[in-house]
Amino acid sequence: MIRARSVGTISESALLGAGRKAGVKPKSAVLNSRGLVGATFEVGPRTSRVLFLTDKSARVLVSIGRSLVTGVAVGTGGRYLEIRKGGRPGDIAIGDEVLTACELGAVPRGLRVGRVVASPYGLTIEP
Repeated sequence: MIRARSVGTISESALLGAGRKAGVKPKSAVLNSRGLVGATFEVGPRTSRVLFLTDKSARVLVSIGRSLVTGVAVGTGGRYLEIRKGGRPGDIAIGDEVLTACELGAVPRGLRVGRVVASPYGLTIEP
């Protein structure tokens, strides 16, 4: 349950009504019915704070498309995620599914992040 949400030019986060006493740990994946939306970064006894993927400071290692191109999805503070270090031109196509890649100490591999779309900024990820 979301207790509070912060959306601004600097931070996109939420305060959840579950913490250590409910088994929540730092860097836990936070999901909705469509996939990964963020990860916990502060965990107290009864609450935890979630940093959304769209936050400007959010980064997650991803696998893109059938060829499993490895890249980094970076929050832009807006609707899309930027693709960085995403292989050679032509390796990524509109409609490619984007999943989390294995990263030690972070969210598990294989969680849905979104799809590659064309935006005014080029190829981006729509969460």
